[in-house]
Amino acid sequence: MGRFTGFTPEALNFLQGLHANNTRDWFKENQPVFEASVKRPADAFGQAICPPLASLTGLPHKARMFRLLRDLRYSKDQRPYSARLQMAFSTLADLPESPTFLFDLQPDRLSLGFGVKAFSPVGLEEFRKRILKADGAHLAAALTGLNAEGVRLGEPELKRVPEGYPRDHPRAQLLRRKGLVIWSDFPADDVLSEDLVERVVAQYAGFMPVYSWLAGTQAYSAAPGTAR
Repeated sequence: MGRFTGFTPEALNFLQGLHANNTRDWFKENQPVFEASVKRPADAFGQAICPPLASLTGLPHKARMFRLLRDLRYSKDQRPYSARLQMAFSTLADLPESPTFLFDLQPDRLSLGFGVKAFSPVGLEEFRKRILKADGAHLAAALTGLNAEGVRLGEPELKRVPEGYPRDHPRAQLLRRKGLVIWSDFPADDVLSEDLVERVVAQYAGFMPVYSWLAGTQAYSAAPGTAR
């Protein structure tokens, strides 16, 4: 695998073209462009970013690129491809509770994220118990501080606080969550920066207060290879 030398405008052109012409014929015709301008640079980017993530977190990380081909079996949207480059950087301990760094390049924006998309049943119960305690106030304060810096957190997955938990709790919104992912958004052409790796890692470093909180989840911290 080659050294990461950056993404080029052709990568954005490809994603914009796929968004406008989301068909198998168009993709097949332009697959060489995808391989040269999106997949190979993305593979090299993943290899380049894992060492600084290991330095940042104290844990070895691996990169994964999501397939563009969509699963249409249960979707009303029958477009065959996802017109975005999605990557995840996670620890070698592959657990539902493992906090994951996310990279999502769309035709019109670059989003950098971090968190756990869906807790396991055991992890979710532990998450909610921690939210009720003083530990939960630490997470709420970290999220408030990041929000002031432009970091976004989506709406909770549940409309109501689950049974067995106080509905009037000051952190009721967190109790309504089944996962926790934060995002920062940037113009899509930021991906063309020569210092992309350094800029992405700097943004991920800003997420470390939430990383430290999530890494304290017992199911994650007790896993082989995650002790720090």
